[in-house]
Amino acid sequence: MQQVIKLFSAALLFCACHSGGGKTEPAGLAVAAPGTDSLAILLKQWRDDSVGCQHVRTIETFQRLLKGYSLEQKNEEEIVKVLGPPNAKERYPGKWIISYYFNSICVANKLIKGADRSMVELTFDDKKRYLRYDPAIE
Repeated sequence: MQQVIKLFSAALLFCACHSGGGKTEPAGLAVAAPGTDSLAILLKQWRDDSVGCQHVRTIETFQRLLKGYSLEQKNEEEIVKVLGPPNAKERYPGKWIISYYFNSICVANKLIKGADRSMVELTFDDKKRYLRYDPAIE
């Protein structure tokens, strides 16, 4: 009987290890359903923390999403589809910059007027191709 239990346990372990654990890779810009993988959960939390009051948005979170969704190869429109609407968008000669706030100082989930804001600024060329990102404080 113990051998049957051991065999059954081994079969269950084998199936669990080879089933992929329910992880779904994003296809193109499609985002896996929340709850299926940690990157999709992190992305949902990022988008839900739209101004950084909940401190889910951090530079480390941004870097993980940048790499996990290969955003460095995307244009502005594709990046916004993944990360959600930016908190600011500015046009400069020869470039565009969009900003996402993180680690914000808030009261009742609203930014404190006049308080410093941490952000990640994404720079794009005139054709809105991704160039780089920079952390900034305003």
